[in-house]
Amino acid sequence: MKVLLLGDASNYHSCLASALRRQGCTVVVASHGSGWMNTRRDIDLSRGPSRLSGAWLFARLMAMTHTSMRGFDVVQLVAPVFATLRPERLRPLFDRLRRFNGRIFTDALEADPYYVRACTSDNPPLPFSEWQIGLRPSPMALANPGLRDSWLALSPYYDYVLDRVDGVVTALYEYHKVCSEHIDPGRLAYGGIPVDLASVPAPGPRAGGRCRIMAAYHSARADEKGAGILLDMAKRIVARHPDLATLDIVTNLPYDQFVRKLARADIVLDQLYACSPATTALLAMAHGAVPVTGGAEEYYHFIGAGGLRPIVTADPLHLEHTERAIEHLVVNPYALAAMRAAARPFVARHNDADVVARRFIDFWNKCPRK
Repeated sequence: MKVLLLGDASNYHSCLASALRRQGCTVVVASHGSGWMNTRRDIDLSRGPSRLSGAWLFARLMAMTHTSMRGFDVVQLVAPVFATLRPERLRPLFDRLRRFNGRIFTDALEADPYYVRACTSDNPPLPFSEWQIGLRPSPMALANPGLRDSWLALSPYYDYVLDRVDGVVTALYEYHKVCSEHIDPGRLAYGGIPVDLASVPAPGPRAGGRCRIMAAYHSARADEKGAGILLDMAKRIVARHPDLATLDIVTNLPYDQFVRKLARADIVLDQLYACSPATTALLAMAHGAVPVTGGAEEYYHFIGAGGLRPIVTADPLHLEHTERAIEHLVVNPYALAAMRAAARPFVARHNDADVVARRFIDFWNKCPRK
């Protein structure tokens, strides 16, 4: 099977490509390298800083639909917005990709107009999100009053793409739940986030010493992730137990450097408003660290997790409980060790790149061309 993975976010397609190749697929990744993360790709689609860079990228992509982006059995878009271009430029590119290739799919791995509309409604499908906590606007929504309307303005283009793709693959429980409300079940599958365990050394025994807490986030997305609230929790815990814990704050590192930092952490502060673990949390678990992130019971049930619970569940509705749960691991090294031991097996079962790649292949083979 010849596959084009177009676009990337947080190393999603780059990691997936490695596993697809191991399973016999010929794969080309064309992306901007997840921006500042500078992830691996075969074709670089980075956009320059000049005013003409958009026109240049559009012309280049249009040319590639006649050369290096045609003849694929499957094109998997990272999202309907698969390159840093406006919808009026993406639409003709999408049409050409559909015309000159086999089946075309899109991931659902980030906010989109459907997700934003659902999460900001009077009857949201999730108890909380980066947009709304219960029925109250989140800090991110309050800090960015025009952002919701900006997302909703993209609805016509997203409708156009979703009406024409052969299927949608979701990366997180949250996105799958929202997508299930507007996409036919036969055109929807859960893929999960791939983690290439083959490239992540198994964690060895902990050397002892103080518990190493790591706060990991992109500075531009601090409100979206609730990073400041989690960081304040960690600072209070370290202040109460300076002999038991240290705090390392990591922001905006290239992907390879970021992963090396994760390998030295015991607890990783990731997200406050998620219902399930995303890339940073899963990478942390692969290295044997305990993430503070989404771990809702509905998520565990959705993936069939069994008894493994290697996540400190962040809950913006009960902040004191979240802080106590982190502190419990700091002052109870045996409890921390038990959760760390469960972390990598959890990833191996649910998010190993080969497991995720098999889900993609099975779905691609099942879906006919529209």
